[in-house]
Amino acid sequence: LAGSEESKPKINKTSKQLSNMLKAKALTKTLEKGISDKITTIFLANFEGALIASAGDVSNEKTTAAVVANIWSDYGENIYQLMNQDMSEVFLDCEKGRVYIVRLTHLFLCFCATKETDFGLLRTTGNGFVRVLEKPLNEIFQES
Repeated sequence: LAGSEESKPKINKTSKQLSNMLKAKALTKTLEKGISDKITTIFLANFEGALIASAGDVSNEKTTAAVVANIWSDYGENIYQLMNQDMSEVFLDCEKGRVYIVRLTHLFLCFCATKETDFGLLRTTGNGFVRVLEKPLNEIFQES
């Protein structure tokens, strides 16, 4: 993560290679399970903003992934400088909705939701996805 070169993951795989290794269709189906009338979009991206997989309203997924990566980087660097620790999650309350970003191994998961969605629901959903995806992602990154 931001803050020091040592905290940034060393990844030699492209987002396409990661997507192939993760069986993109199965990953997308997994993400689709979190889509509801409140959570409208879920995507997995790397810290540079490259999209790995997505589900839901994906009309602006690549732009959103790039913006979220930039936000993560900026906030993460400040958190690291202030508290000397890496950031694990971010909540954003935006004009038209809410966003929850959670670190997952060397990637991040982003949940976009309606304005009325409780942040507790976003966190609970995010933590559920982290539990499901963390082990397979760790195995892939150990192979890098």
